[in-house]
Amino acid sequence: MKFKPIFLVVGIFLALVWTSCSKKDNPTGPKENQNPPALTIQAIDVPQHMRESSDPHAQMSTNFIGMANSFSNLSQAFTPPQGLAKSIQTLDDPIWTKSWQYNGVTLTMSVYDRNDKNVWEIRLDGTDEDYTYKNWLFMKIEQSKDGNSGTLTTYKPVTTNIEAQWSWGKDAQGAYSITYLLEEGNEGMKLIVTQNPDKSGLLQSLEKYNGSFVPSYESHWDSGGVGSWKQFENGQEVASGSWG
Repeated sequence: MKFKPIFLVVGIFLALVWTSCSKKDNPTGPKENQNPPALTIQAIDVPQHMRESSDPHAQMSTNFIGMANSFSNLSQAFTPPQGLAKSIQTLDDPIWTKSWQYNGVTLTMSVYDRNDKNVWEIRLDGTDEDYTYKNWLFMKIEQSKDGNSGTLTTYKPVTTNIEAQWSWGKDAQGAYSITYLLEEGNEGMKLIVTQNPDKSGLLQSLEKYNGSFVPSYESHWDSGGVGSWKQFENGQEVASGSWG
């Protein structure tokens, strides 16, 4: 088992599968035989015309949106065993926890009920062909109690350094945004995708330049999937166009 970025994405799915089977209520404290609070995950809905367009910039925008959506639309890989074990109730202990084995490594999912948010953690113990894990935090999800915003973070093997991070939320006008961040030293990529209530949207792709994130690509589309785009080099616009 190699915990490369693709496996990190698979690990995200573990949390989604487990909690998607839970009840739709949002409990305030641990009870016997009660399921953990459910994640509320929303993907950006790409207009059909845009998905089916042969225009390279419509296709590029659709692919970027897919990257931002990747934390929410994963294919099934493997599912943790059914069943929950309630831990001791203290302020800092999880209210739900479950462990299972995968290729000799123990994965433990714990769910915490905080004052203003719910928190999911997956930790690893054991040894595979690459690493030895000692209660290593593999993935963490934080979501507001109303389900309108959250952050999902994956970590580089046996470190506390961030591998990738997704953040999502709605503004007062109902526009929904996902931010996807990958960063490694002087290099990095950030995607920000916003969907308005009428299904029109905005994509912003940024890259690191001289220590800061600057625009590299941008596109807009209306509710029917007709759009326009801009391309940048070192943060400066160099080309633009549209698709019908």
